[in-house]
Amino acid sequence: MRSIRPSRIAAPEGEFGTNGQSSLSVKQSRFGVKGTMPTGASTPPVNFKFEFDMFGVGSDAGKTTIRLRHAYGEWGQLLAGQTHSLFMDIDVFPNVIDYWGPPGMVFFRNVQVRWTAYRTANDSFAFAIEKPSNDVDSGNIRLVQGFEDFVVQPDQPLPDFTGQFRHDDNWGHYQIAGILRRVGFQYSLCPPGSTGCAPIEPFQKGHQTGWGIDLTAAINVLDKDKVLLSLVHGQGIASYMNDGGMDIAPTAPPEGPPTAEAVASEAVPLTGVAIVCTPLARSMGNRVSARTSSLTDVAARRTTRGW
Repeated sequence: MRSIRPSRIAAPEGEFGTNGQSSLSVKQSRFGVKGTMPTGASTPPVNFKFEFDMFGVGSDAGKTTIRLRHAYGEWGQLLAGQTHSLFMDIDVFPNVIDYWGPPGMVFFRNVQVRWTAYRTANDSFAFAIEKPSNDVDSGNIRLVQGFEDFVVQPDQPLPDFTGQFRHDDNWGHYQIAGILRRVGFQYSLCPPGSTGCAPIEPFQKGHQTGWGIDLTAAINVLDKDKVLLSLVHGQGIASYMNDGGMDIAPTAPPEGPPTAEAVASEAVPLTGVAIVCTPLARSMGNRVSARTSSLTDVAARRTTRGW
């Protein structure tokens, strides 16, 4: 089974090659272990999980190589390591034949330190600091005269801050999650080490405030079905989306003298909606009903002005 990424659909047709190609892969193969280690009669146990698959992403995109999914330990109210971001809700991810899944929802496993301040049988309230990961798009700024050697890269001095409230009941669950982050970049019109431009300029920094709200719910209907709902909106949060895009993009005036001070930026706005009707999981393992899930999924991303 090959993963189809909506962001890689060729436009124009033939951009990535011809149609009608065959593919066999073990990328979706997954291996993991999880367990519980007692710590004493009066203290909570340590829960841990380690899991990887062979689906290369990022610089390893398209390769069959080990990709870490989960590696964390949890003791009482504290969790540290890599697992699902607090900003996402894994329980609204639909049953899909394709491995990648829909792009209109938050889906991101991240390194984090989490504190679950309140937890009962039905409710939980948690906060986390998470590893920042800014995707910066330089757009077409290098086409502007004087910006031909422009170099831009992420600047991430602060972690991302996330929070989540969740309520579970016999009818299903709902979840409210939020994120606040510094989406930064550093840039130079002629960076140190360059030989084709002058004068050499040190890197300068710019940033915007990224934020987002993710509202999700799962509602049990009929006997063995449920409706999954997801609505996310914010700015500078694309790196937390499934098959996301760019968080921030620098801008520059198309005319006037090229100066580093002329470079501004915009946190890219994003809205995602997903509505799914899916069978409930059976009680035996992870097997689900053979009935087909239906999916309506929309992701809207506005690119930076002018580029």
